[in-house]
Amino acid sequence: MITRKEMTRMLLKEGLLSCLETNPFESITVTLLCKTSGITRSTFYLHYSNIMEIVDNLVDDAIAYSKPGMVDNNNLQTIAQTLSAASNSVSLREAYDSIFDRLPLCQRIIRHKK
Repeated sequence: MITRKEMTRMLLKEGLLSCLETNPFESITVTLLCKTSGITRSTFYLHYSNIMEIVDNLVDDAIAYSKPGMVDNNNLQTIAQTLSAASNSVSLREAYDSIFDRLPLCQRIIRHKK
């Protein structure tokens, strides 16, 4: 069962991601975020002191949901060998897809819409 605190934080994270679809990060205000999330400013400040704390939580969530054990000591070597074996754009795309889970988290995150 999800608590009210978890639900509010989830609404704020989703609201921030929604705002980022149409606004640059620098232009997102607490007011806009609260309006998008459907909460009041006072509720926002009960959970976060600024928008960057939400970004930190989103990164923590992404790390928590990444596949553990996918990166090993030979990771960079495997990625380099697989990609360098590609001879055209189609095989490069296939090679990229085959090693996607071995890529660093920051590169895997950009593939997801949110």
